[in-house]
Amino acid sequence: MKKKINRWILTYVGICGLFGMTLGQLIKGTLNLGGFSGSLSAVLLFFIIDLIRNRMKKDRTPDFDERTRHNMLKYYVYISHIFIGGAFLLLAVVTSIGVEQISIYYLWILIFAYFMISGIGALIVSRK
Repeated sequence: MKKKINRWILTYVGICGLFGMTLGQLIKGTLNLGGFSGSLSAVLLFFIIDLIRNRMKKDRTPDFDERTRHNMLKYYVYISHIFIGGAFLLLAVVTSIGVEQISIYYLWILIFAYFMISGIGALIVSRK
């Protein structure tokens, strides 16, 4: 029982602080929304810290093995070729329409989309 309490000690401290802060303000007669929201955000921060700390691996086995690395390498090869092929296809369509100038803004959107898609996909591939 004591081990279970020690695992979530920051969350318990945050909840007690939220309760004490709210009770102190109610006894004083003024409930300040800023103080309440600040202590509530502290409780959420402590809960996230405890959640991450409790979900961390306890053993020393590696997160990635050879199969995961091989799958991620294959994924990055495929996604980069698909992106380059799609970029050339888009360039061909834009050229056939008759557009001679493209804003840099649209190119940045395309590059950030590639980064987001490849990053999210790598996260999914690494979890399999």
